[in-house]
Formats: sequence, C-alpha cells, structure tokens
Amino acid sequence: MENPISFHFNLAVDYINRGALGAASNLFYRTIMLDPNHYQSWVSLIFGLGIMKETGDQQILLARYAKRELPYVKELIGSALSAYKHNPKALMEWLRLYSERAEEKDREMLGHIIADIGQMMAKNAERIHAGNNPDKESSEPPSLDEIAEHKIYLDWIPEKKPEEIYDLIEPLLDLPQSVDMAIRMLTYFPGLRAEKMLRRICRSEETSNKSKTRALIALHWHGATGNAKLIKFGDSFVVNLQKPEPKLGHHLPDAYSALVDWVLLWWGKANGVIEGDQQLETSPSGKLELGKEQRQVIESQINPNIPAAAESIMRETYLHYYPRIAPIVNEIDEWGAALLNILSAFSQNWEEPWKFPLPELQGGSGLKREWLLKALLLKDASEPSGEPEEDSEEDEDLEEGSTEDSTEGSTDSK
Repeated sequence: MENPISFHFNLAVDYINRGALGAASNLFYRTIMLDPNHYQSWVSLIFGLGIMKETGDQQILLARYAKRELPYVKELIGSALSAYKHNPKALMEWLRLYSERAEEKDREMLGHIIADIGQMMAKNAERIHAGNNPDKESSEPPSLDEIAEHKIYLDWIPEKKPEEIYDLIEPLLDLPQSVDMAIRMLTYFPGLRAEKMLRRICRSEETSNKSKTRALIALHWHGATGNAKLIKFGDSFVVNLQKPEPKLGHHLPDAYSALVDWVLLWWGKANGVIEGDQQLETSPSGKLELGKEQRQVIESQINPNIPAAAESIMRETYLHYYPRIAPIVNEIDEWGAALLNILSAFSQNWEEPWKFPLPELQGGSGLKREWLLKALLLKDASEPSGEPEEDSEEDEDLEEGSTEDSTEGSTDSK
C-alpha cells in the first residue's frame, strides 16, 4: 500500500501535469504537513506559486524554506531573485542564509550577487538621503524573519475544516470589493462546493468581466473537468476547462507578450541603446519576440516601470476581454503607438516621468487606445448577459460531469 506522503506528492504531480496548479498546491502543502522535511514538495509548491504569480506567498514559502535545514536546490535562487526584487534587504538576507548550504562553486557566485545588492542598496540610500525624502527612509521593508511569520491561505488547512473555509469565503463573493480576494482564496481549496461558487461567478450578471476570467482560471487550476459557461459582452461562451482556448493562466498570450516586447524595442531604438533597424525576431516556436541579447541590453538600462506597466496593462486587457484575443501582431505598430500613449500618461506618477517623443496615433491607433483603456476601468460594468439560469439543467450537468476528478476527497482529508 502506498504511504500517504508518496500518495499526496504523486497526486500533486499528476495535477501539475494537467495544469491544475491550485489543486496541486493544496496537495503539496498537505505533503509538507505529513513530512516537513519533504523538500521536493517545498520546491514544487514554491515553483507553482511563481507560475501563479502569487509573489507574496512565494516570498513567505522561500523564507520558511531558507530558515529550515532543507537541502540546497540551485533553481530556488532564480525564484528568490524574482520574488524579492522589490525588497533587496530580504533578498540579501535570504541569499546569505541560503549560501551557507550551497556547493563551493555556487557559494562564490552567490557572494558576488550579495555584494552587488549591497552596493545597490548603498546607492539607493545615498540617493534618498540626497533627495531629503524622509518618508522613503522610514518605510523599512519587512525582514526575512518577519516574512516567514506571515500567513498564507494554505495555512488554513490544519486550522479549519473545508466547510468552515467555504462558509468564510462565500459571503465575500457577493461584494464587488472582495470578490477577487474570495476567488483567490478558493483557488487553493478545490471541491464541489467551491466549483459551484466559481461557476456561478462565471455566469453572473453583476460580476466584472475580469473577475469572471479569474474565476475561470481558478476552475482550471482546480482540475475541474467538462465545460464552463462564461457570460460576457451580452454573449455566452463555452470554455473547455481541460483544454481551454485561448489558454487560461496569468501568463500573457503570445500576441500580448509580443506587444510588450515591441515597447521595449521601441524604447531601445528611441534611446540609441540598439540600432534603429532592428526588429522583433520570430522564435523557433513561431512567436514574435525580442532576441536574448536585445532584451539584456535594453532591460539593463530601461526604467523598470515601463515594462512592468506595459505587462500589467496587457494582463488587465487579457482578463477583461477573454476569450476574445485581439490579433495584435498583424498591426503591431498601431497597437504599440496606442500602448505607448497610455504608458506616457501613467508615467506622471513615476519618479522618472516620460521624456521621449511619442509616435503619432495614426490609422486605427486611436481606436486601439480606447479599446485598451476600456480594460483598465476600475469598474467595468457588465453588459446585458442574456438569461443564464443559476440552476439550469445545463449547468447542473456540467457540475455533475466535473465531480469525477474533483479533489474534494483530498481537501476533506485532515
């Protein structure tokens, strides 16, 4: 008979292979509860949180991992560099602590990274002091010890029964200001009741378009099977939860990633960082993207707010309009001019405002700008959505068909 640790871990890996990141996270956490030294579950959970863009939770798990006597896994360094990039103090603490268990060849490399971070922190402190900005000096980021003590939603597993968790979450789904937080909570607790709640959000007339897409992603990450009905723009869409098209997740569609790369390339040309005749390259997989060397040169000099804001705008666009994905690549210059115009307006809130001449909004650029801006509205009113019955036969059939592979059993086992 398979022991519980192997059972939970192997089932989690199976869910990962199916793209069910929420169900897998639940099971990896349960494996850690059974064996706190099962480092494969720690590492898998940390990597999964990175894919899910749960940076805060990833920081907490990385801090807990570093503070325990767990094996050195080189790949975690990349996760830490990404997760703590806005908290260099915690990053340096993590690297110092983690380097103690590193192999000799990696210890030297980590020493160089720590030294570079120290120099960067010293320069930032000098700049803040020179600018007489006491507010920035007093806003001390949390230390690694403090981060490790923070709670994540998965910490509810040993503290609450599944029905108690669902009772806590369900009322939050009815409030516009808390629905996204509730969906995020549900992501980690798959089960039939959670699935019904998420399906109800997908076809709700009151819920925003972005929240509906987030609920759809949560269903996919639960490993739910069958189809889900999505009501948007006065139309009804049917999405295959096992093989959704377009893909569901927090990674941008290829066309949207290409537009972000176009912005980087435009900036590189405008600032003389790269030659003016260079274009986006076509990768072996057919994607239009920046070349590796181009990216490294540009990212070393560009204001990081620009690519971060561009990616954020395109993610909001994806969430609002899914499953409709604009064919951006065919008119990428017009889309790029539209996105640059929005970034220029955003930059008024940055320390380094926009100072580059913008391309003119020619052709369809103006309409494309309005299309992007609509996705950025804080309250995107739901369009008329037909008459989806909350407990229609079709939806009951979908829910019944999806329970076969539900992780309700693993969620309920305490």
